[in-house]
Amino acid sequence: MSAAESPLLQVEGSPSDGRTSFLPSAADVYRLMFSPLGLVVAPAMLAVAAVLPPNGLGIPLCLFRILSGLPCPGCGMTRALSSLLHGDGAAAFLYHPFVFAVFPALALISVHGLLPVRMRQRLRRTFEEHEARLRPLYEGLVYAFLAFGLIRMVVVWLTGSSAI
Repeated sequence: MSAAESPLLQVEGSPSDGRTSFLPSAADVYRLMFSPLGLVVAPAMLAVAAVLPPNGLGIPLCLFRILSGLPCPGCGMTRALSSLLHGDGAAAFLYHPFVFAVFPALALISVHGLLPVRMRQRLRRTFEEHEARLRPLYEGLVYAFLAFGLIRMVVVWLTGSSAI
């Protein structure tokens, strides 16, 4: 697939409908989430979070943070997932408030491969049939996640704080 054919680089909508988005459609989101890579990465992330201590290892794992000294939008997510898996929802929220959206998605992706074919087909049809409702939710979560990360990054930069 060339870069021009990539669903992540296409602009959806036309000038006449006034709607453009650089985010993939619900069907594309389904393909991205339940791709072979996603079906390996999601359970691996949950497994790593389950064995790591909830307060982290004491060293930054984020390459962006190591190089810039600033937190990326996802910084704290591993500790948040670990805290949540160890039963501490309050600490999970403090590490990263989007853990309550990310965890169910990772869990769904992780069990997807174990579902019977008919259930996987039904899940795909559900994504496609409810795109009008799912798309605003998906876009809202993506934009809120990025806005949260940007605001946190600016606060850390302005205050010189290293805590997340």
